[in-house]
Amino acid sequence: MTIAFGRTALSRAGLSILALAITLGGSVTAVALDADDLIKQGNALRRKGDDAAALEKFQQAYEVDKRARSLAQVALAEQALGRWVRAYEHLIQALADKGDPWIAKNQAPLEESLKTSGEHVGQLEILGGTPGAEVRINGALMGRLPLPKPLALPIGTTTIGLTARGYVPIERATSIRAGQIARESFDALVAAAEPRAQVAEGRGASVPRAVPPGNDASPGGPAPGSVPEILPEDEGLYEPDQPQEQPGE
Repeated sequence: MTIAFGRTALSRAGLSILALAITLGGSVTAVALDADDLIKQGNALRRKGDDAAALEKFQQAYEVDKRARSLAQVALAEQALGRWVRAYEHLIQALADKGDPWIAKNQAPLEESLKTSGEHVGQLEILGGTPGAEVRINGALMGRLPLPKPLALPIGTTTIGLTARGYVPIERATSIRAGQIARESFDALVAAAEPRAQVAEGRGASVPRAVPPGNDASPGGPAPGSVPEILPEDEGLYEPDQPQEQPGE
């Protein structure tokens, strides 16, 4: 009786494991189908010239499957909208996935898109300063010193701000050029002397107003015809009409 009961228990356990495996397998398949469907919807929207709505579909697809293919579609929609920095960084990330067969298949057009985005992006390396100080670019917080790597930024004039509680803030403008690294060195921030007394007497340090956070869209939007659309799996590639210009974020 004990042996028979043990076998029955084992049999039930085996069936439970098998049922769980089938359920999980079905869930994975459903996730893949959902992502594919979202990508198809996004590409249909891009054909209609609605790149902003298409970007939302691609972002949803990437949230579902976290695959490089979906991230590449996100990047191409961002490029069509003139969001050069995001497109540049996402394309680099997608192309780094050497194990994705879809990325391997479409490597050439993706690298061409990366080159196009790179023509609108430069880098900024900040040296020195006070550890822990906030780094703001055009008023937007980008991190704290020391930064782990150079910042990717849109080309043009950029305002760098370093701030820390109890210290006099620093602001400086610099130029970002395509494909180049701008290096800016800073001395340690100077401690603010008796800030309350100075403010009461009208002698407080002048703190420049932060420039409102900008976006990474270059003036005029994306260059017409600069974004090859990548379709899922075996649907192939096609060159869309001139992308509809959209305002950047």
